[in-house]
Amino acid sequence: MLFSTFLVLAMGLALHEYTLASDGMSSNNIVDLGYAKYLGNHTDIWPNTVSYLGLPYAEPPLEHRRFRAPVPLNTARITKESNGKVIDAKSYPNFCIQGALSRGLFTSKFISPLG
Repeated sequence: MLFSTFLVLAMGLALHEYTLASDGMSSNNIVDLGYAKYLGNHTDIWPNTVSYLGLPYAEPPLEHRRFRAPVPLNTARITKESNGKVIDAKSYPNFCIQGALSRGLFTSKFISPLG
């Protein structure tokens, strides 16, 4: 199940399922994964690519999930938390250090051609 969630993320980015955001953001920087829309980072360093930083692929290991196998991403939770808004994936989430767990765990960086 975890692999399938990761595969959905990768396929969504590979197929360029871009949509235009209502606030005028470039459709080339937004990817719609079905459960949430993510805004990527387009820089001059790699002019023909968009990077999506910190996309979650599993639930964070908080409370009873700590020191256990990863749990597949709850896409319904992500949909509810985003409330239909585009999620900023232009920078990495907070770094997780031992003793202070955050939701920045189990995330990936994807780089996609500019579409």
